[in-house]
Amino acid sequence: FKATSPSVKIALATNADFKRTRLFDYVSKIREDHLFRGNGAGRLLTRMYYMSSTPFEVTLALDSGFHPCASITTLLQRLGREDFDVATMNQATPPGEFLVQNTAIFFKWGRRIEDLLEEWFFLQLRIGVATDDNRTLHAALQLHQQQHGLKVRQISAGAALGYLHPKQTMWQTRVLRGPVLMYHGPATEPLCSVVNLQNTTRV
Repeated sequence: FKATSPSVKIALATNADFKRTRLFDYVSKIREDHLFRGNGAGRLLTRMYYMSSTPFEVTLALDSGFHPCASITTLLQRLGREDFDVATMNQATPPGEFLVQNTAIFFKWGRRIEDLLEEWFFLQLRIGVATDDNRTLHAALQLHQQQHGLKVRQISAGAALGYLHPKQTMWQTRVLRGPVLMYHGPATEPLCSVVNLQNTTRV
């Protein structure tokens, strides 16, 4: 992301012995007792926990499987000016419906976000670490939207293309409008050049 968006500040949370480099402006060391165990579910719980340690007022929290196609600087500036608290990707297939996909979450730090992240984390613990964390975030978003005035919106598919793989269908984005800025999927596939052959609406 530094290659396509050099002015964007990037933070990394890791348990590895990783030093700050020109690629990362901040490095947050994950404590050993915060490495929750249990297949991929434990890692997701750790990710949820460390989102609240963001050093930024405006954060785009990305899963490590994201790869850039173009600069995201203008996108972040535009989102930062708009009036909402949090935005996520949408994995719902029927048009007009919304189901959270949390591999990309944009949020503006404040009390409402602090409370939301706490609600999401403890809801995941209550229901079960292995439970789909997209659904627990969806439930937390709905609760805080209804009871606390949390302002929620959707990240467009063009801004963050959902997982695209010939052998997997989960979280796939099926309709695109405009150029793709980043995608979630295998880095070995030349997806940027393929999905950006056209900028019109495409399936």
